[in-house]
Amino acid sequence: MDLDVFSNRLKVVKFMKNVILFKSNDVSHNSLNYWEELLKDSFEKLNIRCNEINLDAWELDYKVPQILLQNEIDAAFVFNSYGQEIISENGENVWDKYNVPFFNYCIDHPLEHADIFKSPNKNRNFNVICIDKGHVQFVEKYYKNVNKVFFLPLMGFSETNFDDEIDYDSYIAREYDFSVTMGLYPTCLLIEDIANMPKDTQEYIFEWVEFMECNLDKSPEACLLDMLENKFGKENVSDELYLMVAEKCAIAIIYFRTAIRERIIENLLKNKIEFNLFGNGWDIYKATYSSNRAIFHGEISIDKTAEVYRKTKLGLNILPLFKQGAHDRIATAQLNGAAVLSDSNKYIQEFYSSDSRPKIAFYSMNSIDNISDIVSEVMSDKKKLFEIARNGQRIAKDYLTWDVSARKIIDFVNEVKS
Repeated sequence: MDLDVFSNRLKVVKFMKNVILFKSNDVSHNSLNYWEELLKDSFEKLNIRCNEINLDAWELDYKVPQILLQNEIDAAFVFNSYGQEIISENGENVWDKYNVPFFNYCIDHPLEHADIFKSPNKNRNFNVICIDKGHVQFVEKYYKNVNKVFFLPLMGFSETNFDDEIDYDSYIAREYDFSVTMGLYPTCLLIEDIANMPKDTQEYIFEWVEFMECNLDKSPEACLLDMLENKFGKENVSDELYLMVAEKCAIAIIYFRTAIRERIIENLLKNKIEFNLFGNGWDIYKATYSSNRAIFHGEISIDKTAEVYRKTKLGLNILPLFKQGAHDRIATAQLNGAAVLSDSNKYIQEFYSSDSRPKIAFYSMNSIDNISDIVSEVMSDKKKLFEIARNGQRIAKDYLTWDVSARKIIDFVNEVKS
């Protein structure tokens, strides 16, 4: 069981006393700000003072330098940096001037933030936290001016007491048998975006998508390398050529990730699986499939997903093409007592294989056309489903909370400052 990145034991807080946390613009249903709040709460439990900065001109240009001048700041953190690391004072980068390490918790694939990683103006002590080990390797190889790169999946959250363990009767009485929480930016709109790109870029994008379609067990970045070597010959594919194509065609990852979501939901709808779908962007499916077996609840903010899972017996997870990592949807569902059905990867398989007790149910990307049958099979045995939910909740409470994450991030800061 790969639990090296986690620890449920409190370690010595060697450096962390005073930090800066950035609040982002309202994007991704306010998820970035919500994760910032969860991290802040966990830091404060460890008596770490958190200075929150809003992403607006006044606070960036005036408040940040004031805080750095008046306080001994140990580190600064942001989820998906949008330029906070290039704040300057009298022409000098403030993080370099005050010797403060800056951490960008990168929630997306690094290619979606290439400009940030390549910026020549960012501070020298710019560090990245990735939620997939493959992303760590990618940053280390192609963005060498990043100081250090760490691996730490997103954790889950629950508004209930973590000591409250589910019991069978209340679990079986839950309102929702099967739930999905995810939004959609439809592929039809992505195609319109791609159509505005140069013709050769469009060709590369869809060639890359084709390789991902044929190699579902491989990461997107590995599929791109295969595609380029197949196209030009292995000896002719330099790191420079690879990165140039990857950055220009990064929308291919978003496109294929979305196509997988659409394919799975459409399969459930066509086979009249009863489920509750929480998220925006599904209007065309709601209009096409009027079956009352599926209930479209519309947009939901991230802080409400815990409540959904507390009412759910089985939650569906679709990894965003992660092959060596995980994200918060699994952890949040498990912390709130829902069983989880997810696609898998090597990292997740190892994480949940500490013993023979079932903690999560899996489907394969290679058999998503049969996902409706898999859902029906998993739902058919309520006692086994409860066992999966209970065991999943237990491991999540030990390893997948933001309190655990905060302690690990302290280790990262200690490593950087040592």
